[in-house]
Amino acid sequence: MADFVHLHNHTDYSLLDAAQTVEQMCNRVDDLGMDSIAVTDHGNLFAMIPFYKQAQAKGIKPIIGCEIYVAVNSHLDRKHIVTPTSNKRNYHHLVLLAQNVDGYKNLMKLCSIAI
Repeated sequence: MADFVHLHNHTDYSLLDAAQTVEQMCNRVDDLGMDSIAVTDHGNLFAMIPFYKQAQAKGIKPIIGCEIYVAVNSHLDRKHIVTPTSNKRNYHHLVLLAQNVDGYKNLMKLCSIAI
């Protein structure tokens, strides 16, 4: 299964979609013989250091990412757009993956300035 890489995974550090611990995820990836995995928790990078260390210890390539929210208007606008036919949110989800250290630094900046 080394030819498949999950690029959208949440750990127990994820604010909305806590799924499994970093250790559980890395153990499962190792059991399946996969060589890399991404973590894209909602709105934060809290799991990245433990994830990086755990993945490295298992010989797995860690891919660092984040699932961020992109506001339709202002990021301070918290209202839902409600019409008789829909209940739309005023934001969308976007998965970002860091390609290198500069990308990781950019992810940290984006997560830090978000309110």
